[in-house]
Amino acid sequence: MAEKLKGLVTESEGKMTATLEAKLKELSEGNEAKFAEMLEAAKAQGEELRKLKEAKTTQNYETIKEALAVALKAKFNGMTVDQIKDSIKNEKLTIEVKTAGAMTISGNATGTVQRRGAVVWDVAPKKIPFIREFATVSTTSNAILPVMSKANEDGDAAWTGEGGLKPLRDFDLVVVEHSAKKIAEIATFSNEIMQDVDMFLEMLQLDLIEQINLVEENGILFGVNGGTDPNGITKTASAFTLTSIETTDPNDMDAIRAAVAQIVSLNHTPDVAFVNPIDAANMDMVKTNDGAYILPPFTTAEGLRISGVRVIEKNQIPQGYILVGQFSKAEIYDYIPLTIELGYTGDDWKYNRITARAEKRIHAFVKTNNQNAFVYDTIANIKAAITAVQA
Repeated sequence: MAEKLKGLVTESEGKMTATLEAKLKELSEGNEAKFAEMLEAAKAQGEELRKLKEAKTTQNYETIKEALAVALKAKFNGMTVDQIKDSIKNEKLTIEVKTAGAMTISGNATGTVQRRGAVVWDVAPKKIPFIREFATVSTTSNAILPVMSKANEDGDAAWTGEGGLKPLRDFDLVVVEHSAKKIAEIATFSNEIMQDVDMFLEMLQLDLIEQINLVEENGILFGVNGGTDPNGITKTASAFTLTSIETTDPNDMDAIRAAVAQIVSLNHTPDVAFVNPIDAANMDMVKTNDGAYILPPFTTAEGLRISGVRVIEKNQIPQGYILVGQFSKAEIYDYIPLTIELGYTGDDWKYNRITARAEKRIHAFVKTNNQNAFVYDTIANIKAAITAVQA
């Protein structure tokens, strides 16, 4: 039955090809050169369609460990550990993990006890990366991304009468080039770990990949653009500078509300305010003198939104600071995906060890005209700025 179906498919494809060629001959009006050119163009189009079809079947993995397991299986192809070691000795082993889902927050919380068969991990809790959930994330094949920024805009459109003089408008264009930044780390594993594939995958996750994700996020948030780091969101964000808001005895929620007002007044739409968990707890526990909890009228009933902006506690934010903004205007472009290479260095062969190197390259920036879509300042500074002067 299968052979019969295969024969039918082949026959059908042959008929389609013959029909196409006949139609092209008819359109070429007997010109053989034109027919050949049209046939080649049709074949090229068919090849592009085939590639698109194959691209749609590319597997996406839910976790980085699942992607690694598939990549390792494909590379090792049934080899024994000794054979793997021999192949690495002659030529380093490269595993490239290409999956968008693997680089975002997954269901595997960092620091929890994880289990694979008889292996039980006891890992100190770490911060959980979050910024990719809120930023605009894409991919690029360019090591340098040029961004064209409009500046020094003059003039504007205007209503004009028939035959009237049209208003002049002009602006400058400033090119800002963003270079891809690299995050990398190495770790050494014993032969015993290599013999247990599950353990090896866990160690890659715990020792390399999670640390790279944490360092990446720290750079995206706090990088100082010193050549190796990106220019972090908090470094390009505005301080609170609005002078037209004031209130008596402002609290922490008033500070967030004021930061939101500054961003909206500059034509942006803030969506999130990140605060330290300690500051979040202090906001939750504000009470009147008789012990009744206080929620300002511009917050939702549960206090998780202030003037429409979500308040999310993250311990990446230092205590006493707030980061408020329209986070879709923070942009991340993955240039080189996470790549893991296994090889020998120094005395590794002598001591039955293998060294793994993990690295990736990304672009992370906020465009010049979007930098005032963020406010990063201390709560104390904002409260001082909006405190009404007593007469």
